[in-house]
Amino acid sequence: EHGSRLATVVWSMNQVKDARRRHWADVVAIVAGVWSFGEALWGPALFSSETIDRGAGATWLAFGIGGLLAIVAVLLAQRYTRPARIALGLAGLILLASPFAYRHPVLLPIVTSVAAGLAMLAAAPFIGRMPRDLPP
Repeated sequence: EHGSRLATVVWSMNQVKDARRRHWADVVAIVAGVWSFGEALWGPALFSSETIDRGAGATWLAFGIGGLLAIVAVLLAQRYTRPARIALGLAGLILLASPFAYRHPVLLPIVTSVAAGLAMLAAAPFIGRMPRDLPP
């Protein structure tokens, strides 16, 4: 009986740990997705004074696709975990690949793209159903 109680406590602690992990992965995915999509909407105006390069268009497209994929991944994760993780990982890879389109690299759009891409890749293995109530 003591072993059974211990197993139940350990299982419960693992559930709480998993819920926290999913919660923070979802939050990171939401923030990175909304940030990236916002960059697709307003970024060209911000970055246009920085550069006129073929990479600017590729980065704009990567922000749009990556941001939308991340938002879709969060919605998808509420029902289907594996496709959501794949979508979020793909969004991160797209954002990490976009700086390679520049002929003359410009720091601001590249750093922004890489930061969002890394955040998405870090959250991808943990994204899942958002916990209803998170224990302390």
